[in-house]
Amino acid sequence: MDFRLTEGQERYREAVRHWVADNIPEMEALPYPADPTPEQMRERYALWQRKRFDFRLTCVHWPEAVGGAGLTAMEHFIVTEEIDTLNVAPNLNIIGFGMCLPVILHAGSGEQRNRYIPAALRGEEIWCQLFSEPGAGSDLAGLTTRAEPDGKGWRVNGQKTWTSYAHFADRGLCLARSESSASRHRGLTMFLVDMRREGVSVRPIRINNGDHVFNEVFFDNVYVEPEDVLGEVHGGWKVAIDTLMFERGTSNIHILMRPQIDKVIALAKERLAGAAPTLGNQAARGEIARLITRLKVMDIQGLRVLHGATTGAPPGPEGSFVKLDWSEINQRAQALALDLLGPAGALLGDNPAVPEGGWFPKNWLRSFANTIEAGSSEILRNIVSERILGLPKDAQRQNPNRAR
Repeated sequence: MDFRLTEGQERYREAVRHWVADNIPEMEALPYPADPTPEQMRERYALWQRKRFDFRLTCVHWPEAVGGAGLTAMEHFIVTEEIDTLNVAPNLNIIGFGMCLPVILHAGSGEQRNRYIPAALRGEEIWCQLFSEPGAGSDLAGLTTRAEPDGKGWRVNGQKTWTSYAHFADRGLCLARSESSASRHRGLTMFLVDMRREGVSVRPIRINNGDHVFNEVFFDNVYVEPEDVLGEVHGGWKVAIDTLMFERGTSNIHILMRPQIDKVIALAKERLAGAAPTLGNQAARGEIARLITRLKVMDIQGLRVLHGATTGAPPGPEGSFVKLDWSEINQRAQALALDLLGPAGALLGDNPAVPEGGWFPKNWLRSFANTIEAGSSEILRNIVSERILGLPKDAQRQNPNRAR
C-alpha cells in the first residue's frame, strides 16, 4: 500500500497552508481570554467554522451536495494535520464530525442529510452522542432509556451519562429501547433529538482535573418527530455499531493528539539535553524512543483505515487498533512528563514556579479517561482478537449463563 501523496494532494496541502497563513492572524487578533466563558467558546468556534466552510475546509471528503468538497479521505487527513492540530478555536463539535454526522450521511434519508449536515458544517449546530448510561457503558445493549410511540412520533424517557459537549449541543444522536419485549440487541431505535426541547436536562460532570467536558442528560417525556428516526425502527443496533466504527476509524483522533505528545517530547529535549546519563535519564530517553516508534506505527495504521474508507463503506474493526494505541500512548506520554518534571509535576495554578501553568499534570489526570472513553481497552482487545485475528470468544462470553 502506497501512502505517498500524489502531486495533486501535495498541491492541495500547499493551498491549505496558504489559507492558514492568510486566516489565522485575523483570528489571533480577536480578543479571546485564557479562561473563556461557554458563550465566548461558542462564538469563536462558530466564527472559525464558518471561515472553513466558506473555503470548503470542513469534512472535505464528504459530498459537495451537503457542504463538503467531494475529495478523498487523504485530503481529510491533510486538513486534520494542517488545521485541526493548531487549536485556533475550541473543537466543540468533535463528536458531531467524528460520529453523529458521518452516520447520518451513511444511514440517513436525503431529507435528514440536507437538514442537519450543512448546518453543522457552517458552525450553526453542535452535536452530542447519547449512548452510555449509568448501567450501560461498554455493555451498550443493556441500556434502559425507552422510547414509546406517541401518535406518529415518540416520547423518550431515561438518563444518559458521560455525554461529551452536551452543554453546547443543539442536537443529539440517541439510542433508546423502543420494544421492551425484544432481545437485548433488538428493539433498539436511533433518534435524532433536539437538545433544546422541553424535557431535556443537562447536568455537568467535572472530571479529576476540574474540566467540564462530560455531562449527565435526563429525558423527561421528550417528544421526537417520526422523521427523526435514523435508520429503521427497532433497527438501531446496526446504526449504533456503524457509529462506533466511525468513531474509531475516521475521526483522526490520533492526529489531533499530536500537539500533546509533541509538547511532552519538547519537554524531554529541554530536560534531558546535556543531562547526566543517570539510570532515570536513560530510561526516559528509551521511553521517548518507544513513544515515537509507536506514533509512527499508529500513523501507518490510521492511513490504512483511511484508505479503506475511500470505498464509501463504514470503517471496519481495524479502527480499534488506532483508538487502542492513541489512548495508551497518550497515557504513557503524560506519565513520562510528570517523571521529567519531578516534584514540580504535582503543581497546578498560575504561579511562575509552575511549569506551563500546570498543563502537564492536568493532561496526566485527563489521560486516565482515554482507555475508557470511545470503548475501553478491554473491549477493543476483544474486537481485535475476535473480528481481526479470528480468535474464539472466551468460554464466559460464549455462554454468559455459565456459573462463575
